[in-house]
Amino acid sequence: MQLDPRRMAILLAVYRNGGIVAASDTLRISPSAISQQIRLLEKEAGVQLLERTPRGAQLTSAGRLLTDAAERIEAEITGAQRELLASSGQSVTGMVRVGSFQTGILALLLPVREQISQLHPGIELRIYELDDAVSRRRLRSGELDMMLLEADESITFTPTRSTKDIPLTSDPWVLAVPPHQPVPTSLSELTKLNWLDMDISTAGGAAMRRLEGALGHRFNSTHEINDYSTGLTMVAQGLGYCLVPHLALGSFPAPAGVVLHHLTGLGGRKVVLRHRATRLEPDAAASEVIRLLTAKGH
Repeated sequence: MQLDPRRMAILLAVYRNGGIVAASDTLRISPSAISQQIRLLEKEAGVQLLERTPRGAQLTSAGRLLTDAAERIEAEITGAQRELLASSGQSVTGMVRVGSFQTGILALLLPVREQISQLHPGIELRIYELDDAVSRRRLRSGELDMMLLEADESITFTPTRSTKDIPLTSDPWVLAVPPHQPVPTSLSELTKLNWLDMDISTAGGAAMRRLEGALGHRFNSTHEINDYSTGLTMVAQGLGYCLVPHLALGSFPAPAGVVLHHLTGLGGRKVVLRHRATRLEPDAAASEVIRLLTAKGH
C-alpha cells in the first residue's frame, strides 16, 4: 500500500469544508477532479473513504483515520517551516486576509496594521469590509484567514469546524440623545422615546430587541439605520435616539449637541476574532496578527 499525501490533503479538505463542492471552492479545482482523486486514493488504500449520502459525502471510519494522518503530516510540515524560519534569522513574512465590520476596521485593524508595518514589514495585512455572512462564507472557503464578529451580549457565538473564536473586547452600549431632548435616568424611560431602529441582524438591533423584551414594550421608531455614523448624524438632527457602541465613538465623534449617556442596564456589544484553526493554520504571520489584535482588544 502506497498512499499519495497530496490526495490525502484533498480528502482532508473535503472533511474540513463539509463536502466535495465546498472543497472545490477552497482548492480551486473542479468537483469532478476532487472525486477522481478520492477514487484513486481509495484504490491506493484498498478501502472506501467516503460514503455518499443524501446529505453529502461523509467520511467512513477509514476516511477518518486518513484525515487524522493528513493533519499530522500538515503539522510536521508547519513545524519544519517555523524551525527553518527561526534558524535562518528571517523575519516573519506572509499575507494575512481579514474581514470585518466598519468599526472593527477603524478601531482595531487599522491601528494593528500600523504596528505590523513597523514590527513586521514582511507581513501584508489585507483588510476587507464585508457583511457578516460574506465574511463567514469566505473564512469557511479559505479566502479569509480570520474575521471580526460583533454581536449584542445576548448572542452566543459558535465556532465552526476548523475555526477558533477569541474574545477581543466587551464594548458598552451608549445612548445617543438628540439636542435639547430629555436624558433618561432609568431603563423604563426608554419606552417613551422615539428611536432610530436597527434590523435585528445587527448588533444594535439585537440590543434593542433585548431591551424591548426586558421592558415588555415595543419601541416607537420612524427611521431605520444600519450604520452608527449615520445614526449619530440623524440624532444630531433630532430624528430620534439610538444605541452606539463605545468603541465606535473613537472613530465617529458625536456631532455638536448630541449627548452621549452611559445609562446603567443598557448592556454591551462583544467583539470576537474568529480565525482558521487547522494543523497548518494559523501560520506564523497570522499568529502574529492574532497576538497583536488580542493585545489591542484587551
